[in-house]
Amino acid sequence: MTFANIENPDPTGINTSARVLQVDKPSGADAGGGFGFEAPSFTGIDLANGTVFTLKIWSTKANLQLRFQMQTGAPTYQRDVIVADAGVWTEVTFNFTGQTGLTGTEQYSVLVIQPDLDPPCGGNPCPPIEVSGTYYIDDITQSEASEPTCNDGIQNGDEEGIDCGGSCPDACDTGDNTVSDFLVDFETPSDFTGGDLTVTEVTNDNPDAVNSSATVLQVENINVAPFANAQFLLSNNSVLDLSTNDRGFALKVRGPRAIPILFKAEDAGNGGINREVPGNYTDVGNWQTVFFDFSAFADPTTLGRIVIFFDITGAPSADGADDLFYIDDVKFGEFTTLSSNQFVASDFKVFPNPTNNAWTIKAKKELTQVQVFDVLGKSVMTLNPNALNVELDASTLNRGIYFAKISTVSGSESVKLIKN
Repeated sequence: MTFANIENPDPTGINTSARVLQVDKPSGADAGGGFGFEAPSFTGIDLANGTVFTLKIWSTKANLQLRFQMQTGAPTYQRDVIVADAGVWTEVTFNFTGQTGLTGTEQYSVLVIQPDLDPPCGGNPCPPIEVSGTYYIDDITQSEASEPTCNDGIQNGDEEGIDCGGSCPDACDTGDNTVSDFLVDFETPSDFTGGDLTVTEVTNDNPDAVNSSATVLQVENINVAPFANAQFLLSNNSVLDLSTNDRGFALKVRGPRAIPILFKAEDAGNGGINREVPGNYTDVGNWQTVFFDFSAFADPTTLGRIVIFFDITGAPSADGADDLFYIDDVKFGEFTTLSSNQFVASDFKVFPNPTNNAWTIKAKKELTQVQVFDVLGKSVMTLNPNALNVELDASTLNRGIYFAKISTVSGSESVKLIKN
């Protein structure tokens, strides 16, 4: 990266200053690369003077990921923003007010700014960037947080929750708003939205042994912009309960190519407060359950938004079909239970398959329920055998392909059935 103090090349809009800082980040540079300055003394950056920082930036790239960090050694604190527009001066804000671990009296000696960052890389070295960028920076300022309001989407002032309680007109829900497990299966309308990309609930056109559901979420244009995502907000200001150190997520995915997936839980009012775990989709063309182990985290206690990134650093594909994916059954719960539910086919046998009249299932553990679905996801048979063996009468079924969801005391698995 290179730096220079130059004449303002675009003295328009919100910045008519005579001179600005030019920063060039060439292709091939480390995606974690950044620049900064060190205060002349340890007390150079005193949070007693304010916990809000702003700067003006002009970028050659739209949807630029920009990180702002305060450092003096561990712990460091950071904020990430997206600079949406290219070729225009934009003012961005990094608000550290209310940051867990900060009292507002700390003193820092170093500020670091990282443009075109790859957050999931977790620090240096990061993968190289593919497209160079030029950035102009000006007017880095520090100030006090603005007066709290009851509609700013964060808990501040005398509020007892996010924009509720205290002097706000709306009372907070006094009930327990923590969530220890949930399932979003898209069989009823969900609250999922797209961050840049497009999400649509559609019919599952490729039911298989892993996922025989009737309805799934279609995710289009996964690489339309950096950090495009699918996300949803827990209802009623609810937050995840990670306090037991045993939680995790599971997600069913199907798509045309192998991709990394980043699963993130964040504070609904402050995305800088978050926990994230990476995973990988590898079973191209088929449904695959991807697991995300959050058991290492017991906090924070304010995570109420789920954000899912697909191929987070990838560029848009030449063929749009390569950026079209499907997801289903977003689950949160005890991680060992989520993962053990994927018991292998060797736990049971189904025969004969194909069949003319009946299938027999023999299992190593007690069969608690067997559900049979047609290719449209319609249930055509449900049995609760509570035994090691069960026979499925296929005599009244039409010829074709079916899927059986086989449940035992240790989990469930789906298998394809064929009726001759």
